[in-house]
Amino acid sequence: MAVDKPKGIITSISLEGAKELLWSTARTWLWPLLVTLLTPVLGYIQGLPLMYVFVATIATFAFITHGLVKITEWRFIRTPEHKIDFIEPNFGGNTDKDDPKHIKDIFLGARLRSYFGFPLQVDIVKLNTRFDDRVPKVKSPQGKPIDVGMQGTCFFNDEIIDIHDMDLKGKDIRASVDFTVKYGLPSDMRYTYSRSIDVIFCFDKEGILTKHYWHNSMDGVQ
Repeated sequence: MAVDKPKGIITSISLEGAKELLWSTARTWLWPLLVTLLTPVLGYIQGLPLMYVFVATIATFAFITHGLVKITEWRFIRTPEHKIDFIEPNFGGNTDKDDPKHIKDIFLGARLRSYFGFPLQVDIVKLNTRFDDRVPKVKSPQGKPIDVGMQGTCFFNDEIIDIHDMDLKGKDIRASVDFTVKYGLPSDMRYTYSRSIDVIFCFDKEGILTKHYWHNSMDGVQ
């Protein structure tokens, strides 16, 4: 059965994009150019010396472009967009009571840092973790958004992965963390951040974790 495309929505998005493009072009190119060209015209009409007109034209262009740069910087500082980044994977677990060297379960997550000059919130939209071929048996719904202080950090973890019967001796185990979060001011969490990474856990011949390292996932964000 054929499904009609939402033409009204597509048209609305196209118009909004066109308006934004026109406004950006006018603000960045037309406005400085027109005001700069207007300066020598007014100087000529008033009969000012050419040297005065030349200096005034250069100064006008410099002042306008400098002002636009500062306005752009001010707008960038005021918005949370692009102000959050991934620091490193977060993990932990429990050891076997009978064999403290052996890890019986593990959880995986992520640490994020905010570079925003005000407190913001992070809401977990998606969080998938894997240790080798194992995943958490239980997936609990995510809780409330996480409060992050001014230029602060936060972390979140997935559920426990049972690995008590895995042979870890002398092996390098690949784990993965794939997540998507919404972030922003509490009243306006419109921004999205996604990341997918692989974590390699290295175990010695006795099954003791000796080191770990991570890199961006070869599969990308799922």
